[in-house]
Amino acid sequence: MTQTLKISIGDLLRRRAPRVAAMLPPIAVHALEKRLCVDRLNDYITHHAELPTSEFLHRFLATIRVDYSIEGLDRLPADGRYIFASNHPFGGLDGVVLAAAMIDRFGDVGVVVNDLLSEIRPLDAIWLPVNLHGRQRGDYALRYEEALRGDKPIVTFPAGLCSRRIDGRVRDTEWHTSFVRRAMLHDRDIVPVYVAGQLSDAFYRLADIRRRLGIGFNLEMMRLPSEMFAQSGQTIRVRVGEAMPSEQIRRSESLSEVCGEIRRRVYQMAM
Repeated sequence: MTQTLKISIGDLLRRRAPRVAAMLPPIAVHALEKRLCVDRLNDYITHHAELPTSEFLHRFLATIRVDYSIEGLDRLPADGRYIFASNHPFGGLDGVVLAAAMIDRFGDVGVVVNDLLSEIRPLDAIWLPVNLHGRQRGDYALRYEEALRGDKPIVTFPAGLCSRRIDGRVRDTEWHTSFVRRAMLHDRDIVPVYVAGQLSDAFYRLADIRRRLGIGFNLEMMRLPSEMFAQSGQTIRVRVGEAMPSEQIRRSESLSEVCGEIRRRVYQMAM
């Protein structure tokens, strides 16, 4: 396997936080990758890159000893055209779980992710990258539109960011309405999805400190690999609600109205 398959904290910092990268010697970057479990994630990617997508996902979950249960997905007709709108408590692990479940049910899936996850090349076939920190690349937008015109289910996390602790509760930040507009344009039903769980106190403290210091770069995001491995031994619980038909979406008065209703339905399913 080539190095291009691997995730590099150094490359990430050079692209997104060059001033921080300039202050860190290579030995510090290496130590950071080990501390954040990026080396363990890279080891898995390197040794399993040739697996089919579904097997890659399921074997990864088995490797980190994470199971999942999903309620309500089997009630949806297999020939429907859906956008699944989910809360985002894990910032990565939820995407892996939902991708595995959707492929098992529908045979394929497209998952809208932060473009940084496109570094995980074995999952390139299902990723629909978006740039959360700048202008969208033309090839990303084209790929997303092609997926929407097709029939495979699309999983999206409308908050964009991993959930934060807000007033003592782990909740998504504000949801963006773009998924509603895309459902209207491409005649897709929207399905609310609730994923139960939360990350460590350290993650939320780092997010709060970064915000108070006015640091724009999402430092806490780099903790997500270690947060993923920290879920070892857990069962991720997922609930899938009833679809909002595309006809109802088109009759709605505003994108915000539909977005708010879907979000409300998601958190109504909280366990």
